[in-house]
Amino acid sequence: MIIFPESDLKEQLIEQLIKMFSASGDTVIFPWLPSRDMIEIAHQLNRRVFAGDPSLERCRQAMPAAGYTYAQSQLTTEPLDYP
Repeated sequence: MIIFPESDLKEQLIEQLIKMFSASGDTVIFPWLPSRDMIEIAHQLNRRVFAGDPSLERCRQAMPAAGYTYAQSQLTTEPLDYP
């Protein structure tokens, strides 16, 4: 797993990093969402995406790139409790 610090990544760099560190069909995790482009590019490259951000607004803005509507989402500000 590689986690890059939050920054303003350009589309071309995002695409290069996804291609470099994952293969088609892999899962990509974005712990922060500076732009919806990250999810859209990952989907175009046939990656499964899990994404989050402390900002609910950034999550709402990124959902259409993943093909979701707000009604379909499970947005929460509460920590997730997994067994």
